[in-house]
Formats: sequence, structure tokens, C-alpha cells
Amino acid sequence: MERHSRNAQRIAELLEGHSQIGWIRFPGLKSHTRYETGRKQMSVPGGMISFELKGGVTAGKIVMNSVNLCQLAVSPGGVETLIEHPAS
Repeated sequence: MERHSRNAQRIAELLEGHSQIGWIRFPGLKSHTRYETGRKQMSVPGGMISFELKGGVTAGKIVMNSVNLCQLAVSPGGVETLIEHPAS
């Protein structure tokens, strides 16, 4: 879990600084509205990241069609790296 969370932290930090990201939600980021609460309640922030791309549905479809590591799925119940695009 520690490695899982550490990897998510690095990805979240990269996404947070990317010009094409509209917003990002990850409790390990200091910009998260509940960052301090999370630090008190969790030993690690976990591995789930949520973000919105600038460019809307079209940009989202481009990302969905470009990833190789992630599987298109909507269930966080497995150990795979998943991605979903609710707008489509």
C-alpha cells in the first residue's frame, strides 16, 4: 500500500502541474481541501486520483484512446490500474 500510494502521489503531483489539467482531487496533495484531515486520519493517502482535463469530452477521449497501462473499467474493486471517462 505504501508503494501504491507513493506512486499515486508522484502521478498526482505531475498532473497538478500540467497545463491541460482543469482540477485534480487526491488527498495527498496540499491543494486538496481536506489535506490536513487526511493526514490525521490516514497513514497514506491511497492510490485513487480524480482529475478533469481542459478540452472537455474530446480531450478525455484522446486520453482514453492513448493509455496503454490502464484498463477501461469503473470498479475500484480490483488490483489493476483502471481508468474511466464518465462523460462518455
